[in-house]
Amino acid sequence: FCSVIAMLLYEAWLSNIDTVGVDWFLSIPIIGMLFTIFAIVGLINAINLIDGVNGLACGQVMISAFSISILATSVGETNISNLGLVIALSTLGVFLINYPFGYLFLGDSGAYTLGFLLAWMLVLLSHKHPQLSDWSLLCLVIWPVLDTLLAVFRRKLISHSLGNADRLHFHQVIMRSCQILSRGRISKKIANPLATTIVLPLIVLPA
Repeated sequence: FCSVIAMLLYEAWLSNIDTVGVDWFLSIPIIGMLFTIFAIVGLINAINLIDGVNGLACGQVMISAFSISILATSVGETNISNLGLVIALSTLGVFLINYPFGYLFLGDSGAYTLGFLLAWMLVLLSHKHPQLSDWSLLCLVIWPVLDTLLAVFRRKLISHSLGNADRLHFHQVIMRSCQILSRGRISKKIANPLATTIVLPLIVLPA
């Protein structure tokens, strides 16, 4: 519903994704709009799915928002650039309380809201500046997107419902690996933020 309102307000949606064959279908407005809704909802849920260890979702949002701000500046989009900075810096405030010991959480509402804002800024940049590679825009949020796609593939492979949660997201595997490799010397309370410390540099690289 929010995606539809945004598309109507800004008359913007994903009409191409720099993919031969697919772009022809996306050039048909209704298909482009439906794909845009799918992409936005996908990213919203992807940000929420990585909110499983302290600081990870906040860190992803900060990295993505700051990267979007830099990219927006390079094409003269001052409003998008400023919004990216506002999101990055305000999320930093939550990060400092959320990491390492989880005194404050984003929760579903926080993750969904931040995911929507990131997604819509990327849609606007793609729509207004076709010279930007859509694959480069995807790189700014590639970690949660790939983690979500892997979860979908994994659950389909073992015939589990996509709505059923599991404990096999990459950050959860890293967290348990820290405990196992330390032979129990590292508690879950320490392994939780340690997983974020390990994963965040991997999120920075594609950005």
